[in-house]
Amino acid sequence: MRIVVMGGTGRTGRELLPRLVVAGYVVTSLGRRDPGVAGVRHVAGDVTDPATIAAALAGQDAAVAVLASTNAQAVCGPAARAVIAAAPAGFRFVTVAGAAVDAPGDAKGLPDRLVGGIMRLMLGRMLADRQGELAALMDSPLDWTLLRPPRLTLKPATGRWTFTHDRPAAMEIGRADLAAAIIEVLGRDDLRGRAPFVAAAR
Repeated sequence: MRIVVMGGTGRTGRELLPRLVVAGYVVTSLGRRDPGVAGVRHVAGDVTDPATIAAALAGQDAAVAVLASTNAQAVCGPAARAVIAAAPAGFRFVTVAGAAVDAPGDAKGLPDRLVGGIMRLMLGRMLADRQGELAALMDSPLDWTLLRPPRLTLKPATGRWTFTHDRPAAMEIGRADLAAAIIEVLGRDDLRGRAPFVAAAR
């Protein structure tokens, strides 16, 4: 499978790229900087530019976005909308948001609601961008999955994680395990068109 990764130089992206190569994917990294990972082709470009996205997706089978927005700059929503505009119906797209994003069917507990409230107070524009990303995907013809991890850590890989659909199963997940979970998601039909939480397995 040929796959484009946006955000490959970030902390999760650096965990993801070599794992995709080992798993047998033909990997292209799209972004301003070359991640310098063996077996990964780099295409320089702005991940929020529709023309750049359209060119990068040509001939590809899937795309993964491990991007980060800030209060000052919306990145994730524009990138997702550019993918929606450029990709054919049924194109596989996996993106990583966060547990503070709300989706239909959520039944978050008090700790998760408190964290979400703090996020809205401190990072309201960033969270609004991620909510807009989910809304755009839900209205799109893409074969999408939006993952919602809780707090990300740099703990070593455990090889253990869990997907849930109403609330996070734990308060954190390591970036190495998140990267491996993304690869699992690419091959799972039951997570298509959904926004599951992914967290460390207890």
